[in-house]
Amino acid sequence: MLNKGDHVPRFECVTIDDIRVNYADLWQKKNLALLCLSEETSDEAQSYIQQLREALPALAVHDAVVVVTTTPIDGMPLPGCAVADRWGQMQWVASAGRIAELPSPREIAAWLQFVEIQCPECEGEVH
Repeated sequence: MLNKGDHVPRFECVTIDDIRVNYADLWQKKNLALLCLSEETSDEAQSYIQQLREALPALAVHDAVVVVTTTPIDGMPLPGCAVADRWGQMQWVASAGRIAELPSPREIAAWLQFVEIQCPECEGEVH
């Protein structure tokens, strides 16, 4: 499983909205929130997806792309959530037993904000 400090594996996937994503197109351009769901049709999954959709403007404001997929990604927990900086370094990885136990959109937004204000030249100090 991926951990903090690991690099995002190069991946291609299709989001739950049928959008093809190639991580190479995002690398060095955008921070990343990656959510891997085990499925998307249950009531539990649909409820979580709706929460994410409602929070999307607040998540995307942190110079980030939010990718929600059911495609397995090497090293990502399933279900799981991760936030990485634009250089592909994982800053936070969370796994859950069920989709309903995944972090809230508010927690994901807080991690995206943290990543956005980091200063790489200061090696983790914030500006």
